[in-house]
Amino acid sequence: MKRLLALSGLMLLVLGSLHAQINGPGFEKYMERFKSERVAFLSDKLDFTVEEAQKFWPLYNQYQNKRGELLKSKQMENHGRRNWKEIDSEELEAMVDARVEQELKLAELKLKFHKEIKKVIPIQKVVRLYRAENEFMNFMLRKIENQRSQYRRSGSREK
Repeated sequence: MKRLLALSGLMLLVLGSLHAQINGPGFEKYMERFKSERVAFLSDKLDFTVEEAQKFWPLYNQYQNKRGELLKSKQMENHGRRNWKEIDSEELEAMVDARVEQELKLAELKLKFHKEIKKVIPIQKVVRLYRAENEFMNFMLRKIENQRSQYRRSGSREK
């Protein structure tokens, strides 16, 4: 459960870092590249047979789409609400309750996916999948941090 929450937190961090780009023209292109990189990364790590890949990818894509919808709905709901100190107690309580509900829905979705995926790939590859997902998120976070550092360095030179 802790790994699920940590992975969800990392994904929210990645999405948060992309927040400025969401309304920009490059966001869809970026997301397509992100998804392509994830597929390539996972494919390399999991070394599927043709039969495993045919069964795995539709389930995984469906899971990721549903997960993305849950995360996006909460992101849109909280859009623009950065200063929680200005929110009254009742509204803040409702927001926190909604956040916990979202985490429960994410956990339920993960459990459902876990049960389904065990039926189509060996348990050893399920374990490798979870590790590879964590590795990919760490890879993407490092990539984003490197991009930020480069941006900061180039921005500071121009001043």
